Amino acid sequence: MFVDKPNPRDIKQGYLGDCYFLAGIAALAERPDRIFSLFLTMDINEVKYYSVKILYKGKWMTIDMDEYVPYLHNSPAFTKSVDKEVWVVILEKAWAKLYTSYKRIEAGYPEEPLHDLTGAPIKQIYTRKGGADKEEEWRYLLKASQLEYSMVCSSNPGSDSDSSQSGVVQGHAYTLLKVDILNFQGQQIRLVQLRNPWGKGEFKGAWSDYDQNWNYVDPQEKQRIGFHPDKDDGIFFIPFDNFWDEFRAITIAEIDDNASYVYKSHKDSNRQGCYFTVDIKAEGLYSLQIDKTPERSFEDKRQSAYQYPRATVDLGYWQNGSVQKLQGFSSNKRTTFQKYRMKPGLYIVKVLVDYNPSWEK
Repeated sequence: MFVDKPNPRDIKQGYLGDCYFLAGIAALAERPDRIFSLFLTMDINEVKYYSVKILYKGKWMTIDMDEYVPYLHNSPAFTKSVDKEVWVVILEKAWAKLYTSYKRIEAGYPEEPLHDLTGAPIKQIYTRKGGADKEEEWRYLLKASQLEYSMVCSSNPGSDSDSSQSGVVQGHAYTLLKVDILNFQGQQIRLVQLRNPWGKGEFKGAWSDYDQNWNYVDPQEKQRIGFHPDKDDGIFFIPFDNFWDEFRAITIAEIDDNASYVYKSHKDSNRQGCYFTVDIKAEGLYSLQIDKTPERSFEDKRQSAYQYPRATVDLGYWQNGSVQKLQGFSSNKRTTFQKYRMKPGLYIVKVLVDYNPSWEK
């Protein structure tokens, strides 16, 4: 299953258009334990049967499968590993089995695998959206990189058969490996390091692998920032200003590897919603989230008509026989998140999801 520890370089995209998924697992592979934790079967076995866990509608599901995958030209037709490791192939198959076919997992958004393989809250930054504060988002990304959050970015719209003049593939998902500041001749250069899941195809502008300026960077500084001059392995640096222009969205999984995950399932069969209590034992930062039925769960002809229902959450703190209402939240996205700094005590949560019986699943 694993020759060594999982590594983003293990992943090579095949004929399936699931770069959003591969960029997501590549981001997780930067911390191998995040991949190991998904596998309930760690070794290749005699019965050739494997188990993987994936979050589905807020609940961890066990996906059991055999080792058979589509082949073409004597190798896996879809995702394959650079070495003899099969974890990449098995994880992609588990994702396809959850949604009934490989066809159903073509095209998507990075927040899907980043959330469903971790349970973590997701933050999204849109560079083209009015009001986006570039400097504030730089500071956030720098902190996110230091906290080792898993991150993926999406390039400007277009066909992935086309690239910008600087070599960025259009309509494509890249793993965001790190954000850092390069010290160069008295200057501080803001850089973003990315990985193309194809394992090739890189940015060709300033501070790319091809840029001669690297020859004048102190060797220790190059080692610190992680520069390795492989001319086309899919990993490259890009100045933050160029990155902001070339990419339209950044998706960040705010993973806390020490956090626990607790869920409650509820089928909202009426418009009354549901109430439940949460007993917080220790003060800390908690994330409340509502996971809805994913769009790709439905057959192809129904997906275009499906709209995520609006979920509204109200939160109250039980104190001295009465409820102190706290700020709630509402959203019609696939997964709705809100973080709270909570003190010990009993909390009452009300959840109301717009009900439509034709979309029960």
